[in-house]
Amino acid sequence: MIETARSVPVLRAYRRFRGILHPLLVELGLRPGQELLIAAIGEGSPTQSELVESLGVAQPTVARAIKRLIAAGFVKKGPDGPDGRVVRVALTSAGRGLLPEIEHAWAEVDERLLAALSPEEQRTLLSLLNKIGEADDA
Repeated sequence: MIETARSVPVLRAYRRFRGILHPLLVELGLRPGQELLIAAIGEGSPTQSELVESLGVAQPTVARAIKRLIAAGFVKKGPDGPDGRVVRVALTSAGRGLLPEIEHAWAEVDERLLAALSPEEQRTLLSLLNKIGEADDA
């Protein structure tokens, strides 16, 4: 049965991660995943295509998220260059104000999620998770 699959503990850990992060994001007026978009936009004023590529998320998902973030007052769009054909996404002052709060939320998740592990266990876990995340599926 699926309950005996070796990946079930990964799913449980992910659920715990989401359970910790979600309420912290809701307090900031964000949905899960929007904090990653805000952080990426905060690194520069990317185009929507650049966000799709850097985040590895589908274009319609990014477009919907940007619309929601614009409606919330965290993000704005504007033309890049004199001809205006390239549109860039940038943070508003309210969006920039979220960056330290997002960092704090992620630090709280790290602390709470990894609290049961010793520093050596944390290093081992993170090393193994990075190995899984970087594995080539070919």
